[in-house]
Amino acid sequence: MRTAQILPARQRAEHLQDLELGLEENKFNYGWGINLYYMNYRDQLILTGKINDVGDALRINTPHSYRAGIELQGRYKINKTIQLSGNLTISDNKIKDFYDYTPRYDASFNLLQQDTSYFRKTNLAFSPSVIASGLLQVFPFTNAEINTNVKYAGKQYLDNTSSDAKSINDYFVQDLSFQYSLHNIIAKEITIVARMNNVWNKLYESNGYTYSYFYDKALVKENFYFPMAGRNFMLSLNVKF
Repeated sequence: MRTAQILPARQRAEHLQDLELGLEENKFNYGWGINLYYMNYRDQLILTGKINDVGDALRINTPHSYRAGIELQGRYKINKTIQLSGNLTISDNKIKDFYDYTPRYDASFNLLQQDTSYFRKTNLAFSPSVIASGLLQVFPFTNAEINTNVKYAGKQYLDNTSSDAKSINDYFVQDLSFQYSLHNIIAKEITIVARMNNVWNKLYESNGYTYSYFYDKALVKENFYFPMAGRNFMLSLNVKF
């Protein structure tokens, strides 16, 4: 199959106006923070959702776009052996005016023209509106630590058209690790780390790319995803002399 792409113009420098307002407090057994932000872009270099012939992601300038949101973080030490921490980001990531180009082919895959579609206040590609993570740390005995961390990422779009047919589903994953350190025995420090990634063996994708085109008057949407590894294990030994 032959495909044709609009060749990107010479890329222009981004211009950003960033306004942020934040508060935070840190004590021995707890801490918290809140941050509000508004990032106004001119000529932001955005991902198109396409890749080139060697697999690199393609970017183009878009005249007007913004990212606005709130970031929350917190930490609480329950006792000497247990500590909880986490963060949450809720955001709105938009392109104010966007033009998408779709090639049109005949039945022999000869390029006939490029169709132009206009989108107003559309979502930025690969920019979930909700991202969250949490960490539970347990210190069962001296020099030992057990960690379990969770991560959630909301729905993402593969391109800038806000099409549900070209998107990545939200996902939730959890990892678990144990580490134990020995000091001044043979070496300055010896640390053993055992780790289980993706505890629940979740099948999910975190990235991908997409192509759309018209073939003999029919619209074709092709999505390609990068699957993440299922449950896996790692054992490591770190030595400091």
